[in-house]
Amino acid sequence: MGWILFDAGRHGPARWANHRALALARLSGDRWTERLVLLNDSMLMSHLGRPRAALEDAARVPGARRLPALVDSLVLIRRAHAVAALGGEREAVRLVSRAESRFLDGASANDPPWAWWIDHDEVLGHRGWVMARLGRWDEALPLLHRASTAPGPSYRRLFTAHLLASLARAGAWREAERLADDLVPGVPAIGSARTLGTLRTTTAALLRGDGRPPVALREAAGRLRQALPAAGVRTPGGRNA
Repeated sequence: MGWILFDAGRHGPARWANHRALALARLSGDRWTERLVLLNDSMLMSHLGRPRAALEDAARVPGARRLPALVDSLVLIRRAHAVAALGGEREAVRLVSRAESRFLDGASANDPPWAWWIDHDEVLGHRGWVMARLGRWDEALPLLHRASTAPGPSYRRLFTAHLLASLARAGAWREAERLADDLVPGVPAIGSARTLGTLRTTTAALLRGDGRPPVALREAAGRLRQALPAAGVRTPGGRNA
């Protein structure tokens, strides 16, 4: 419930749900659900611009025993996003590189059932996103492209939104124009407030002329912006888009 509220842009209720879930998990002694809630709350804190709180959440996940590979890789990803937001480039790169290395150690019977979605494309998408936070476009763009074009759950459209933002910020005008136009027909199927919000932010920046984009890209951004629902308006798309 906390994750769904977060993805729907309901940040206050999402925070409440996380706190409630954490309390219930502790009362029942369900340490794995507690870890999941902490990792979800860490993601929420990063999204809200509170990287230190995100780091605090992630630091509470490990225990006396070493975490299994998939969960450990997710902890490292959460830490990398927060550290990148704090400007720690070298440490963020180290953390996200370690996250991929831990993932490649492979899943095991010790990984909890909820870790099913952590696959290589998910890890690579987050690695690209962290690199984009740091402005390392040569590394970010191919990683985000792979994650956004690989078969997978609909919520990975978020990586496509970050790819468009990264192309625009990197000055890859032609590629950004093509992607913006490619996105237009699929907008009605996007149900994620995070994805829609990222697209709104990017199109607004392009329409303002940030970075002096060419006319063709501004026009493509205008077409995409026109297709996007107004903030707060729900679309009939898939639940996780």
